[in-house]
Amino acid sequence: SEPAGVTVTPVTTSVSNGFGDVEVLVPATADVQLHATAGAGAVQLDGQQVKGPGARMDEQSLGTDGVASGRTLVLDVRTGAGDVTVRHD
Repeated sequence: SEPAGVTVTPVTTSVSNGFGDVEVLVPATADVQLHATAGAGAVQLDGQQVKGPGARMDEQSLGTDGVASGRTLVLDVRTGAGDVTVRHD
């Protein structure tokens, strides 16, 4: 967690792929805010999964420690045909 009065800016990154699977590995304790779509496939974050045409997931994960800490990693991941998988490693 941050000291009182300190604002921590999230780290934002995007991945876009027309065809094929996208797998993103993040540190085990990383706080993640995921915005993901798969036009034809599935989206998965740490075991949660949405499948089917136009699969979409907007979820937050606090990582393996379950504690909000440090900078949040905001991921915007899209694939046209394939699966999106984000997991803590």
